[in-house]
Amino acid sequence: MSAEANPLELSSWESFLHNYIVPLNALSEAICSVIEQTEKFNGKPYAELDEFFKEALVAELKMNGEYSENALAGFYRDLIGIRFEDPKLYVEELKVGTKRLTSKVKVGYVNKYLGYLKVLPRFVWLSRTIHRITSVIIRKMKERGFKVEEQVEIERPEDLVDAVRRFLELVINTTINRNKFALLAWTLRKITERYLIVAHPDISAELLKFLEVEVLRDFGKEGYKVYGYRDFFSQYYYDERNLRICANGVPCGYYYAKNSWYAKHYGKPTTIGGALCRLTEAAFTYIKDDRSMLDRWFRGVQDEEHRYIERVLESLEKMGWEEPEYVKDIYAYIKDLKKGSLGSSYGSPFKFLIVEESGVIRRCKQWIYGRSYADSGIEQRKFSRYLNIYSLLDTLSPAMFLGLFDVAFGEDSTILLVRRE
Repeated sequence: MSAEANPLELSSWESFLHNYIVPLNALSEAICSVIEQTEKFNGKPYAELDEFFKEALVAELKMNGEYSENALAGFYRDLIGIRFEDPKLYVEELKVGTKRLTSKVKVGYVNKYLGYLKVLPRFVWLSRTIHRITSVIIRKMKERGFKVEEQVEIERPEDLVDAVRRFLELVINTTINRNKFALLAWTLRKITERYLIVAHPDISAELLKFLEVEVLRDFGKEGYKVYGYRDFFSQYYYDERNLRICANGVPCGYYYAKNSWYAKHYGKPTTIGGALCRLTEAAFTYIKDDRSMLDRWFRGVQDEEHRYIERVLESLEKMGWEEPEYVKDIYAYIKDLKKGSLGSSYGSPFKFLIVEESGVIRRCKQWIYGRSYADSGIEQRKFSRYLNIYSLLDTLSPAMFLGLFDVAFGEDSTILLVRRE
C-alpha cells in the first residue's frame, strides 16, 4: 500500500483491506485449522497422531526426555496447547523398543482454580477472535464486489512458526497505534455531530456509509447526536445477580468454553468500522494478558495500548486540553470493564450516569456493597455537583476522539463513561 494512501479517500480502502485484512483472515484460518486438529488428539497415544503432530512433538527432544531451549515442541505447547503428557516415558519406550508407544498426548491444561476445567493458551483465543472478526469484513467486502482470493497452507510443523509470526506482525500493524486506516475508523467509533465537523471536515458521506457509522443516541439538541458503530461499545449490560458487566465489542473477563480461553463479547461484529475497532481491542487485550509467552517466543513486541495512550496524552497536552477534576469522580477505567466484574466487597468502580430529559445529570446508579452480598445491589446516588450532557460531551470530545475516553449507553437513559490509562 502506498505511503501516500489517504484513509479519507474511499478508493484507498480497497488496498488497505487487501494488504491487511485479507492476509489476516487467511493466516488466522490456517492457524485455527491446526488448532482444531489438535482437539481430537487429547488423551490419545502418540502412535495415533498424524505425522504432522508426531514430528512437532519430538522436535529437539533429547534422549534424557528434556527439550532443547526454544524447541519447536515448546512453541506448539505454549501457543496451541498440544504436548506430551510425559516426554520421558516416550524416550524410555523408544530405548527399550516398545512395539506400541503408550505415551499420551495432552491438549490444554487443567485449572484447579476454575473447577478443574481444561483450558487452552490465550493465543488460541486471539486466533479465533481475529478470524471471526476478519471473516465479517471479508463477507462485507465480497458483498461490495471485492475479489478476495488468498490462502495459507501449513504443510510442515515449522510452517506454523512462520505463519504465527506473520499473523502477529499483521495484528500489531492493524492496530490504531500503527495504522492510519484503523485510526480513522477508531476516531469515528464515538463522536458528536458538531465535533465531527471540526475533526473531519473533509470526510465524505460515502466513507461514513462504507464504515457503517450511524446515530447511536440523539440528546435532542442540535449538534448533539452521537455517531458511532452499533456493534462496538455502544451498549453496556450488567447482570446484578451474577455481578457481571459487559459491553459489546470490548473483551470483558475471560471465560472458558470448548476447552479454550475466551474473552466475552456481547454480539458479533456487524459493521466494518466496528470490526476494525474490535481488532485493535483484541490485540491490546492479548498483548497485555500474554506477556510472558510473547517475551519468550517473540522479540520486540511492545505494549501497543500503552504506547498509543502516551501519544494521545502528548497530543492532548499540545492542544491545551486538560482533564477536568469533576470528571474523575464519574468514570471507570477500561481495565475495570475488561475484568468483567460489576463489584465486590470493596464496592464498584462503575457509575451509570442518569441523563434526564432536560440533559441534566444529577444522579447515578451504582452497585453498593452492604453488610453482605445478599444486602447489596444497585442504588441511586445524588451528585453534589450537577452536570449536563451537552457540556460534558463538549469537554470530553477531543479525548473521546482519540480514545482516551469513551461512552456507552444503557437502555434506562443512563450512560457509562470509561477512561484508558
